[in-house]
Amino acid sequence: MQEKIKSLQRRLQRNVVMPEFVNSISAISNFEIKEAMFLSLEEIDLHNIKLNSTDFKFNYLNLSFPTEKVSMLKTRLCKLSYELDKENYLSLSHLADLFALKTSTAFISEKFQELLDLDRGLIHVYTTDYTNGLWIDQYNDYWFLDGKTEFVSIIELRVFGEAWIKKVIAFHE
Repeated sequence: MQEKIKSLQRRLQRNVVMPEFVNSISAISNFEIKEAMFLSLEEIDLHNIKLNSTDFKFNYLNLSFPTEKVSMLKTRLCKLSYELDKENYLSLSHLADLFALKTSTAFISEKFQELLDLDRGLIHVYTTDYTNGLWIDQYNDYWFLDGKTEFVSIIELRVFGEAWIKKVIAFHE
């Protein structure tokens, strides 16, 4: 009975938030996001099970930048432009239990800040076969910069999967 109540509350919350979320994502992406692009709640549960069962062969790359050097992140995301232009799974951490999209994610290269602002958390992108993916996060932390420790805003890019890591690393070549 308790599970049934939780399920109904989750469905109700999704229905209440869906119109505003669709409008926000559509405005950020500059294309019409349709409700049909969203995974159902049952599909989200399966997506999370598959995602949590994926180890990406323990291949991940973590890059962090002070926010004022966000152009470095954009440059690395451009290396993934072909992959991001494909249909991928996209979710935002605070709403991941309610929403996951299966759509082209090309817009995140230029619009990740708006997505971070919308969610105030992580952006998650994963290939539909769960072999590659990325997170983008923003947070405040102490960093040693220019000979002194400062409390600064940090943008973090974590890339999963061998193929995407190779593309991001190729930035230096």
